[in-house]
Amino acid sequence: MPKEMTVVEQVLASLGKMTWESYVKNRLPLLNLPKELLFALEQGSIEYTKARAIARMKNEKQRKSLLKAAIAQNLSLTQYALNQNMRKILNHKLEKS
Repeated sequence: MPKEMTVVEQVLASLGKMTWESYVKNRLPLLNLPKELLFALEQGSIEYTKARAIARMKNEKQRKSLLKAAIAQNLSLTQYALNQNMRKILNHKLEKS
């Protein structure tokens, strides 16, 4: 293994017991988040797991609204998932009526 790779692995391990593979899989893709999510993440307003979950919402207006709610209400990832399920149920009921 190249010396540089060993140094990178040591730095990642010292920052939070993260492996190179974990970094590439979970953290590197954060650079592709929509700009409002990336900004919130950089400011420390939201955890990366929430940012990734919110990024799955394709509708920009809804995504921004959910981001504001997640920050203001400090929604946990579980609460976010419950909100998503509730929205799906409500949307489904509205479509039927």
